[in-house]
Amino acid sequence: MKKKMIAVLLACSLIGGCLTGCGNSGTGDSKDKGTTAAPQTEGQETAAGTEAKETAAKETAAQGEGTGNSLIDAYAGIDNGVAEDFVARDTFMLEGELSKEYTIAYVAGNMASAYFYAGPTETKAYIESLGAKCLVSDADADLATQVNQIENFITQDVDAIIINVVDPPSGVSEALQKAADAGIPVVAVDSALADDFHNYLAFVGSDNYALGFSCGVNAANYLVDQKGEVAGTCCVFDGVEGNAVAQLIYDGFWDGVASVQADHKLEEVSHLYGGAWTEEAGLQMAEDMLVANEQIDIMFAISDPFLIGALTACERADRNEMYMCGRDGDKAALKAIKDGTNIKFIAGQDPVGMGMIGADLVLSYLENGTVPENRILHLAPVEANEQNIDEVYDPDSAF
Repeated sequence: MKKKMIAVLLACSLIGGCLTGCGNSGTGDSKDKGTTAAPQTEGQETAAGTEAKETAAKETAAQGEGTGNSLIDAYAGIDNGVAEDFVARDTFMLEGELSKEYTIAYVAGNMASAYFYAGPTETKAYIESLGAKCLVSDADADLATQVNQIENFITQDVDAIIINVVDPPSGVSEALQKAADAGIPVVAVDSALADDFHNYLAFVGSDNYALGFSCGVNAANYLVDQKGEVAGTCCVFDGVEGNAVAQLIYDGFWDGVASVQADHKLEEVSHLYGGAWTEEAGLQMAEDMLVANEQIDIMFAISDPFLIGALTACERADRNEMYMCGRDGDKAALKAIKDGTNIKFIAGQDPVGMGMIGADLVLSYLENGTVPENRILHLAPVEANEQNIDEVYDPDSAF
C-alpha cells in the first residue's frame, strides 16, 4: 500500500480524529516554571502563589503581551492539525549529550497487557540510556488514580510528562493544565487528549484508519489472487460496540477493500463483539462464527488477540479455508505468520516507538525550546506478511 494513497484517504477521516503525522520543528523559549508571591516548600507551590501567577498571566495575555509563561506561549505556536508524513523513531532525536539530568514522568493508563506494558518500560530504558531519569506510574485504567498521579508528579517538580490517557480524555484536562501552568511540557501517546484541550506539545500514536486500510488492501489482493476478483464472505471480530478507535479501523478496512475493487463482492456475513480484547473472546466468537457459516473467506480482527483465539477454534474445527488478518502487531500473531498458519497479514503498531518519540519531543523542548510544527503525529503501520516476516518478527521484543 502506498503512503500517498493512504494520505489522500486519511484526509477524509479528519473528523474521526485519526490522521497521518510528522512535523519539522520550530523553536520556542526555554522552560520557565514562573515565580510565586509566597514561599515554596521543595517541589510544591502554595495555592496563593499559583493563583497570583495565573492572575498575572491572564492580565498580560489580555494586554496582548503573551501569557508570561514561555511554555504556554510555545503551545500557542503549534498547529493543531496533522503533519504530512508519518513519523519514525528517530524523527526528533537529539544529537549529543543532555545538559542536565532531567526527570521525565511516564503516566501509563494501564500496564496489564503486553502492549501497554511495553510502552512505558521500554521508554523508561530509552530515557535512562540518554542520561535522564524516568518515573513510571500505572493508573490501572482508573481516571481518578491517573489524575492524582499527574498532580503528584507536578508536586515532585518533574521536568516533563508523557501520558497514555485513561478514558474519558477530558477527565485529565484540568490536571494537565496545571502541568502547563507549572511549565511542565506534556506529550500524549497512543490515546489522544480531549479535542478542546491544546496545551500539550504533541500526540504520538497509531493511525488506526491506516491500519485498517492496510488490512483491507491486503485481504482484497489475496482474493484477487485466489479468485480473480474481490468476492466472498467476511467476518469481523470486534471488541465493544461504539468504540471510536475500532470504528476507524473498521472503516479503514472496507475503504481499503474498495480501493482494490470499487464494485467488490466481499460480503460481511458476521460482525461479532467480544467485549474484552482477549484470546478467550476471540475463541468464543470464532466458535459461534464457524457454527453459523459454512464458508468464510476473510477473517478480519480489530485486535490481534482475537486472531490467536480464533486460530485455535479453527484448528479444532478443522476449518482452514479463511485468510486471517488483523491489527496490532503482537509477537504471538507475528509468530503465527512465521509458523505458516492461517494468520497471513498483520498491520502492526509500535507502542515503544510512540514512547521514544514522546521522550525525544519533551527533551528537545527542555534542551532547545523546540516544538513540533504540528500537534498530531502518527507512526506508519508496520506491515507483516509471509514475505517479510523474518525481518519484522523478533521473539525477544517486549510486545
